[in-house]
Amino acid sequence: MAALNWWLGPATLAERGVCAGWLSLPGPRPVQRAALRRLLPDALAGAFGQPPGALRLIETEAAPRLQGLAGAEWLSLSYAGERVAFALAARPVGIDLVEIGGLPDWQEVAVDFLNPEVSAALAALPVNDRDSAFALAWAELEARGKARGEGLAEWTVSWAARLAEGGLVRREVADGHAMALVLTA
Repeated sequence: MAALNWWLGPATLAERGVCAGWLSLPGPRPVQRAALRRLLPDALAGAFGQPPGALRLIETEAAPRLQGLAGAEWLSLSYAGERVAFALAARPVGIDLVEIGGLPDWQEVAVDFLNPEVSAALAALPVNDRDSAFALAWAELEARGKARGEGLAEWTVSWAARLAEGGLVRREVADGHAMALVLTA
């Protein structure tokens, strides 16, 4: 059984309408995806006091959904190295997990995809702080897009306004990863 690690544990699903965590799944992405779809439903069932087989992942055109847990029909996933992050909510949710590391073309990526103020703030940071700040900004961008069901696009005022409609629930840096969690309003 895969061990679940929690950022927002099962109790927060009832309290705040969202829970989120991660598990470690080694291997290439196709192996991780297959293992996740096999292991996550029963691991979550155990965490929520339900028997094995009570929960199912259902594939949809947009994203997988969780079936069998009231108040947690929406599921968001993110892969970073050996970690797979998940978020469950009663409404659309987005999670993103980014490994922190040197990105040689970070400035070009930031200018194309991030808010101009964020790009400028990143450029002004000391090099030692920039990798984690960029990873947090990128994770938030991706999580906002997932919560809204929108793919990645170059930054525009209208696109940024649409993404801003989702409320940021949590951002953090730990163990060489940046995580952002967004729940739609």
